[in-house]
Amino acid sequence: MQSIGPKPDGSNRGGWEFIRLVNGLASDAFWSTDPMWKYPGFLMQMAFATESLSGSQYWASGPVAQNLDHRYSLTPDEKTYLAGRGIQADDLLVKMNARTKMRGSPRPRLCRALWRFGEVHGTLTKPVITLHTTLDTLADIRHESAYRQTVAGEGCLAKLVQAYVSGVGHCAFTAQQLLAGLAAMESWLDTGKPPTASAFPAGLGFDNTFVPPPWPY
Repeated sequence: MQSIGPKPDGSNRGGWEFIRLVNGLASDAFWSTDPMWKYPGFLMQMAFATESLSGSQYWASGPVAQNLDHRYSLTPDEKTYLAGRGIQADDLLVKMNARTKMRGSPRPRLCRALWRFGEVHGTLTKPVITLHTTLDTLADIRHESAYRQTVAGEGCLAKLVQAYVSGVGHCAFTAQQLLAGLAAMESWLDTGKPPTASAFPAGLGFDNTFVPPPWPY
């Protein structure tokens, strides 16, 4: 059976680059091997977009996503880049945008499941610290923008601190980074004051200047 994955000679890389770019994924996160999970980012992305999605839909008895309000697009520079790799991006985009027909299931079981396990409400009653690698191979870093916006909409930003670790990997934190996060939370609970950037030192790999891109969907 012939593999449909990226070929070693790079002959079908253009198609994979289209997948990466239309989803707005960083090149390093997509192509690098995750240091913790030992799989390349593209494989982790595809596994969750196919097998894991199928399992979720089976458990929920219906679709768990929709694309009715989404339009797939690329920048002119991205289209030019793909053309150099033999990919006519406009043709593919037309096909994709002709199929923005996926509806979320209205079935009660699915609604209950999404509300319980998937809905982010943003109402924080206790301090919350999030840690995220800047080049996560699986959980899109743009989730952090969406979460912050949701929390802000509920007027709860005072209870949220988001910290970022430079590098590639899904949950690929060192013991020192995790301990720094724990110490920051303990200090917050003890003093009532949220941690500042000094709690997440650059010497441990934290990037206090990083701002995640906006949520695109």
